[in-house]
Amino acid sequence: MTTAKALYQRWIDELWMGKPVASELVADDFVGHWANREITGPDELQAIVGETQQMFSGLILDGDFRRLIPCTPNPTFGPTNASRSRR
Repeated sequence: MTTAKALYQRWIDELWMGKPVASELVADDFVGHWANREITGPDELQAIVGETQQMFSGLILDGDFRRLIPCTPNPTFGPTNASRSRR
């Protein structure tokens, strides 16, 4: 059985890096809720990932998505959720 952590790592390292692996990561009845539409099934997921990559084709993702970056309050916008939880 594949762990959630391993699936998430493949979601980032493979799917969002352009490999056609959506059908290996989600079930046929997958439903994803994007800001402006609903995605169903691995084929639509793979398509929207491709569309998103095209929109940001000039960017290179090069980072460690596993670590958390602490938030600091921004005086212009008020405290963040992270700063509230430390009170």
